[in-house]
Amino acid sequence: MFRSPYNTLTEKEGYLLFVRTPAPYLDLDLLDSEARELQELLPPGRRAQLHCLRDLRQARGRNDPRFEARLKETRLQVFKGWKRLAVLMGSSAGVLQGSRLLRELGIAAYVTTDEQAAIDYLR
Repeated sequence: MFRSPYNTLTEKEGYLLFVRTPAPYLDLDLLDSEARELQELLPPGRRAQLHCLRDLRQARGRNDPRFEARLKETRLQVFKGWKRLAVLMGSSAGVLQGSRLLRELGIAAYVTTDEQAAIDYLR
């Protein structure tokens, strides 16, 4: 359905699996263009009918204020509006941070390290 060096999106039974790869974005323009492409592929009306499992276990942090500010904007484009959203994190600390970031943006999601629990939540 969608593949880039940074993300893959595949259809599963009852949900979309949206996986962040460990590849770092080389610049902010790539982050923006991919967010736009995903927005066109999955506009809000379509997302509102779908369940999504966002797998961030391979995502690497980046201590760059400009990148973090831009990422906050793209989170709204990528995470908001799903009928049901589960987010997989690699650690308990990641669950806490991910839950906080999504809550601050007003996005409801089940954030966990347990893949099967996330799938069960979506089904």
